[in-house]
Amino acid sequence: MSATGLQSLMSLYRQLTEEWNKRPMEKAKCESLLNSLKVALTEHHFIPTAEGEASKQEIILARDVLEMGAQFAIFDRDLKSFQRHIDQLKVYYYDVKGGIPDSSMMQQLLGLYLLSLLAENRLGDFHSEVELMSLDKIEKDQYLSFPVQLERNLMEGSYSKIFIAHKNVPAPSYGYFMELLANTTRIEIAKNISRACPLISADAARKMLFITSEPEFKTFVDQNKWKLAQNGVLNFDTERNLIQDQLLIESDMETDGRQITAADLTALSYQEVAETMLGYAKELEKIV
Repeated sequence: MSATGLQSLMSLYRQLTEEWNKRPMEKAKCESLLNSLKVALTEHHFIPTAEGEASKQEIILARDVLEMGAQFAIFDRDLKSFQRHIDQLKVYYYDVKGGIPDSSMMQQLLGLYLLSLLAENRLGDFHSEVELMSLDKIEKDQYLSFPVQLERNLMEGSYSKIFIAHKNVPAPSYGYFMELLANTTRIEIAKNISRACPLISADAARKMLFITSEPEFKTFVDQNKWKLAQNGVLNFDTERNLIQDQLLIESDMETDGRQITAADLTALSYQEVAETMLGYAKELEKIV
C-alpha cells in the first residue's frame, strides 16, 4: 500500500475512533465508517497470507478495525457478526508473525468469544478454543478465567453461580452475552425440571429458573410455548393436554372434592425436582 493510501486509511480510522468515543454515539455514522474501512482494507491485504505482504503498520491497522467491528457488533447485539469478526481476528492473534505486539483488547475479546460459545451451548467449540490457550494465561487473566469458570459451573449443575456472576462481569461488554447465557441456562434448568415432573406450580418454577418478576416469567413461558393454567399450574410438555393431566392428578391426590391448585403441587413438585437435581450433581461428582 502506498504511503498516501495508508495515511488515508489512518485518517478514516481516527474518525471512527472519535465517533466511537462520543456519548451518545451515532450508531449510523460509526457503522458507515466501519464499512468503508473494511472495504478499503479488503483491497489492501485485509487478511495477510504471506510474509512481507503487508507492513506491520498495515497489519495492526487491520486488526484494530476488526476489533472495533467486534465491539460494535456487541453494541448492536449482533451475535453472529461478533463471531465473524473474531474468526477473522484469530488470524492476527494466532497466525500473523513478524514481531507484531499483542493487542490490548485480545484477551477481552477472546474471553467474550468463549462466553458467546457458552451462550449458544456450543461446548465442543468452546473446548477447542480453550485448547489454543495456555493454562497459565487462563488462570491469570480475568477475561479468560471468567467464561472458563462459568463452563465449570454449568458442568457441575451449579446454576445459581451463573446468575450471581452476572453482577461480577470483568467488563461491561460481557453483559450482553451473560443475558444470552442466562436464557440458555434457564432452558437447561427447565429440561431438568420437566424430566422430574412435567407439571409444577408456576411459583416454584419461577424460583428455580431464577426469574424475579412475573412479567419476565410470563414472557419466558410464552417464548418456550409452555402451558400455564389459570390455577397457576405450569406444564412443560407442550404435546400433552393440561386438562387431562390435571384430571389424572386429581384422581391420584386426596383433594376432598375441591379443584387442585398450584398450592397442591408446590411442595411436592419443588421437593421432587430439588432432590432429582441434587441427585444429578452427586452422580456428576462420582464421575469426576
